[in-house]
Amino acid sequence: MDGLQLNNHSAPTERLEGQLTNDLDVLSLGMEDDELQQAIGNRVKTAESYWNQHLQLDAVRAKVDGYYLNNYYNQSDLFNFQVAYKDNRIFTAIETLVALVVSRPAQPVVMQAYDTEASYELAQNLQKALLCKYEDLYLKSKFQMVARHLLMGYRLGVMKYRWDDTVGQLQQNGERFGDVAVDALRPHRLVLDAGAQYVDNIPLVAEFRSDPLEVLCERYPDKKEAIYKASGKKAGEKLTANEGYMEIHITLHKDGKTTEGIVWKYKDVILDSMKSPYWNYEETYVDERGQQRQSNFLTKPTKPYVFFNFLNIGKWVIDDTSLTDQAIPLQEVLNKRGRQIVENADQANSGTIWNSVMVKQDDVSKLTGDPGERVMVNGNVTEAATRLPFNQLPDYVMDDKIDARNEIDNIYSTHGAIRGETKAKTLGQDVLSQRGDSARITVLATSIEDGADRLYKGITQMFKVFYDTPQLFRYTGIDNSTNFFSLGSKNIEDNLGLRVKSGSILPEDPAVKRDETIQMLPILDPLSIAEGLNKENPIEFAKRLFYYKGLPDKYMTEILKIDPQAGQAQDPEAMQHIEALNQGQQVPPIQEPTKEHLATHQAFMEAPDFQQLPPEIQQLHLEHVKAESQIAKDAMSMGEQRPGQPQQPQLDSGTPPQLESGTPTIQEAQNPNAV
Repeated sequence: MDGLQLNNHSAPTERLEGQLTNDLDVLSLGMEDDELQQAIGNRVKTAESYWNQHLQLDAVRAKVDGYYLNNYYNQSDLFNFQVAYKDNRIFTAIETLVALVVSRPAQPVVMQAYDTEASYELAQNLQKALLCKYEDLYLKSKFQMVARHLLMGYRLGVMKYRWDDTVGQLQQNGERFGDVAVDALRPHRLVLDAGAQYVDNIPLVAEFRSDPLEVLCERYPDKKEAIYKASGKKAGEKLTANEGYMEIHITLHKDGKTTEGIVWKYKDVILDSMKSPYWNYEETYVDERGQQRQSNFLTKPTKPYVFFNFLNIGKWVIDDTSLTDQAIPLQEVLNKRGRQIVENADQANSGTIWNSVMVKQDDVSKLTGDPGERVMVNGNVTEAATRLPFNQLPDYVMDDKIDARNEIDNIYSTHGAIRGETKAKTLGQDVLSQRGDSARITVLATSIEDGADRLYKGITQMFKVFYDTPQLFRYTGIDNSTNFFSLGSKNIEDNLGLRVKSGSILPEDPAVKRDETIQMLPILDPLSIAEGLNKENPIEFAKRLFYYKGLPDKYMTEILKIDPQAGQAQDPEAMQHIEALNQGQQVPPIQEPTKEHLATHQAFMEAPDFQQLPPEIQQLHLEHVKAESQIAKDAMSMGEQRPGQPQQPQLDSGTPPQLESGTPTIQEAQNPNAV
């Protein structure tokens, strides 16, 4: 058979029967310490070897680190005449995506357990509590770190939630209540069980941690002597140096049930072991109404880690490749071509050959290349010296460099428009390019949102386990007011639904949102219009629009600050002009302005709101009123010169209203120093 040759003698490991991995040491919290520490050590070493054998994981992570940090080769790797050219397109692409993909909070949506007002309020309080944690724990920067790790090529993103006894509300005994903490971990610090396939079912996770030995002795006082011995320190010696140790989370199976255990190990010393503290093992309780309630939010004990995948084909829990892995060969071509171009440019001022009969060697050695230098020769100057020919690079060298840059942008979907550059010939081309890139970014955003969903559920489980005493939360409402509520474990009802809203972390396209708002204007309420148009203060905009459309008297008194009781006119057409001018629109003057019309403009320009407008908006008002005042003035002059013509509106004086009140003329506004 021509073309593709099939190997029928080797089946994928997914379809093999029998033993797929080497024997793994069985772990149990009931084992003797010596046996447990040896089994853990063997299990972790087996896992490290497995991932390095199948994915070269340590080497891959070291390599992508170098490309991100722009130190993947040194000057010593080049010949002396070569230039250390580095155009780090990988770094630019990664940081562009990191900023875009987590531009907004991952929005938790909590669905009430029952169809009652009380259940709805409890669900809303939990949703607000999770959003408070998003801000208080700086989760945006931690999600950005995870996105950076995935894009760099670490093949895994990791976050961990835990209970921190050193934070939280201060109690009467002087101790802190404690609260949830979340860490974004560097994946290098974790070893996952050999051959692990599913993020929700990893039998062993070993985390390498570090603390001063003195801290370990305080934390595990019963093991102090063993810690001294294992560290090689003498009794009483100060133990301030940081030492590495392991925190191992293992899945335990017994009598058909599954639970989670934790073991802390320092060298050959088992510091401690226990069942996971993040689970209520009495899974139900009877509340004050005599009803049986669940003690946990999750349906089974889990490890307190959240794993993120991006480019995964389902073989392992660790990604098979990354965007950076795909871009590295192109980055090398880009640097090589750039180096060739720079070196060739350096040789543009090529060497010279001198006629030794006409110019002495001593004179040549004194020349520096300064354009102002002068050399005297006896004879034909064109025969005194000549320049060596310059080697012109062919066009395909520059084309190859540009192609490498473009292909890297294609891999990451970071073309000019999404980076804020405008290289397209038309705005429409930029918009299409940006939307195409955004569609590709959605894949990474989905990975982050899936992880955020697991994280929020883990945090809710922590609330359920540790918030036996309700804790006070505060949040900022839509009107920027501070609101308070309390949340305790008993406020988290059974059967609550919790998920992250799809697409909530991606940036909104203001142009698309504005177009949709304009198309739906007839059926939208004022606040939705303000939000759709991205107004800085949507509530104030909605209030003005509502007053303007439905309550013109309140619009005049509260917004324009015009008091009808003071005898000030209220001209509807002038009100429309004022509103349009406030929005920055050019409003042509009317040809027959009445006294009431001009007085309405005059009253607004005397109001405090006018002084708070931007200078360019004030200038629009001034120009509009000046033009209408001039029209009125001209009409009065024409009426005086032509008897029998209809009477034109009479002003209190021949001076435009803005001049009567002391409002500056256009010339004065443009030149404040004018007398």
